[in-house]
Amino acid sequence: MTDEQKYLFDLNGFILLPGVLTADECKTLRAFVLTLRNDPESLPESDRHSLSGPGSMLLDHPALVGILNTIVTGENHQLTKDKEGPIEPEDMPGYLETEDAYAFRCESSGAFMKKAGGRGQSPHAYPRVGPLFGYQCQNQKIYSGLTRVAWELVEVGPNDEGTTFIPGSHKANFTTPRHLLEHESLLMQSYNCPEGSVVIFTESVTHAGGLWNSESPRLAILNCYSPILAQYHKMDLPSEVIEAMPPKRQTLFRGVWGHAPGGKANVFYSRDNQAQ
Repeated sequence: MTDEQKYLFDLNGFILLPGVLTADECKTLRAFVLTLRNDPESLPESDRHSLSGPGSMLLDHPALVGILNTIVTGENHQLTKDKEGPIEPEDMPGYLETEDAYAFRCESSGAFMKKAGGRGQSPHAYPRVGPLFGYQCQNQKIYSGLTRVAWELVEVGPNDEGTTFIPGSHKANFTTPRHLLEHESLLMQSYNCPEGSVVIFTESVTHAGGLWNSESPRLAILNCYSPILAQYHKMDLPSEVIEAMPPKRQTLFRGVWGHAPGGKANVFYSRDNQAQ
């Protein structure tokens, strides 16, 4: 994560990475989202989820991992071997990225289609339910306990609104006045970007599904990430969806715990160690 990205994320509560996906990737993902929304029965049961099929590649996209390591865990945690031989369990605390496991979890996902004139959720900011899921920044280190990633699969034009935000509201100490917590509030801002862009934001920033004006529908996939020691959403993702992923990607869905008796670290996925 660059210094500029850290500054803007802390300042606004979100950052935009333009044009991360290729045109072919966007085309494939658009077709996938449309099938999920309009004809899911045409897909195998294990592919009827925004995290399955081509949607799986978005989970640990190279443009994301370093950023999520920095802001979800509160540090750029990556384990490096400094000795010969295998890495022992005591060398692998679950909040570090290893060669075989990520330092964070994915706990929510959805595929979205919004037609012209449509809006999404009203402005909201949650969870303001304590430090595990809130936003903090101390000693030049960001901690965003619940972080959302929105993949924009079509262009978001100057007159369109994908996700809208009240910038800086993730650090507010007072409840937003009701008359400002509206779609039409002058405080709400959006962005424009080419297809294949990604917006990363803390769930503590006030955000909403803005007014979509384009003749073509907004198509997007939104995933949510959290530390391995906390869970906010209940996903109930079928095990078959996870087991179709590469092994390291599967660790994004491991259970919510750190260490078991005997020093075993939570750096693996299995059906017995799947978050529900």
